[in-house]
Amino acid sequence: MWARHPDFLATVQSNWGFPTGCHGKAGLSAKLKRLKHKLRVWNKEVFGNIFDNLREAEAAAAIAKRIYDAAPSETNRAMMNRCTTQLQHALSIEEDFWRQKAA
Repeated sequence: MWARHPDFLATVQSNWGFPTGCHGKAGLSAKLKRLKHKLRVWNKEVFGNIFDNLREAEAAAAIAKRIYDAAPSETNRAMMNRCTTQLQHALSIEEDFWRQKAA
């Protein structure tokens, strides 16, 4: 799921480009350690808790559908479509997570 995010490659490239002051295996180890920390922070900022995000998206989609059913209008339909799209995105992220865990 990280690899499909548009900012992932730029995050890795920008972090990898900084010098470590070490050479050889020590330099590689230092870069990997620094990248690991950076990706953990990036993951929390970009994805957060995917299961909480999914629950929130499901609740928002259900509310938006009830609002549209009660008062059909262009604005309410747009809100329902937006919430449904966010729910589909959250489901896609969760699916990627479980696919990676299963592998």
